Amino acid sequence: MRPSALLLILLTACTTHDSRPTAIIDTLPGGIPRVTSIAPTAWADTNGWKLVEVASIAPAAGSPGELINPSSMAVDDWGRVYVADQSPVVIKVYDSAGAFVRTIGREGEGPGEFRVAFIAVRGNRLMVHDPQLQRTTLFDTSGALVRSFHSVGIVWADRVALDAAQRAVLPILTLEPGDASAEPAEMFVRFDSLGRQVDTIRVPAITQEHVWQIMRDGRPSASVSIPFAPRTAATFGADSGIVYGATSDYSIVVSTGHNDTTRIIRRTWDEVPLPDSLRERAFKGIVTGMTERLGEAAVQNVFHLG
Repeated sequence: MRPSALLLILLTACTTHDSRPTAIIDTLPGGIPRVTSIAPTAWADTNGWKLVEVASIAPAAGSPGELINPSSMAVDDWGRVYVADQSPVVIKVYDSAGAFVRTIGREGEGPGEFRVAFIAVRGNRLMVHDPQLQRTTLFDTSGALVRSFHSVGIVWADRVALDAAQRAVLPILTLEPGDASAEPAEMFVRFDSLGRQVDTIRVPAITQEHVWQIMRDGRPSASVSIPFAPRTAATFGADSGIVYGATSDYSIVVSTGHNDTTRIIRRTWDEVPLPDSLRERAFKGIVTGMTERLGEAAVQNVFHLG
């Protein structure tokens, strides 16, 4: 089966039912507003959010726009879709109706080339970050090369972004200053359009993330997040601010680009037991994929269902 890139739109439905719970709004020290909901307050059903397929990109086999192994994806303000395909690595562009338009860049190590592609788009700029070459490249959305710059220390993660000022936002992994034994903390570093580092933004450690970590020669070689364990997630908003939260806390924190919290949204929640069958399926899926990448012996020594 050929891979397809699906465009999904989130639709919400409101209800006018009079028995809806009321959210609690209070103010924390420093004037930060916090909204806490003990149950859904404005949804027509339990989940509220709807996933509706509005378009499908599935070019014919052998055509120039065929998707071989798509990974990172971005959508611009005009509805054009950019997909980082692999084998070979190239960016494929489709219009808002799903028709193939062009390719951008190509696999390699020269100007406008890359070995790995994590992508983001903002306005008329397409960013391609390559952690293997430790290089970030900016293109015009028409495909013209703008410039590349060195971006060392960036982790392999599809959490790259262009902020409202078209600055490149890339994740890095670092230890807390002055504490060599501390757990790694995720941070983002921002570069301006000329490749100069502007600042760093730290994602607070809301919860300790549990991972399987493979060591080689006494040094970390690879780590994989344990399924269903608490973890922190972060992304950037359209106004250059950062939004982050943790699955253990059911809180969403909205901050400015300077780490100043502007508001907090909370949802109280009752713990739901996790079926063993679901845990086993998730475990087997990760083990199968990581065995191909790291080898059976390494995975068996580290990965355990318990």
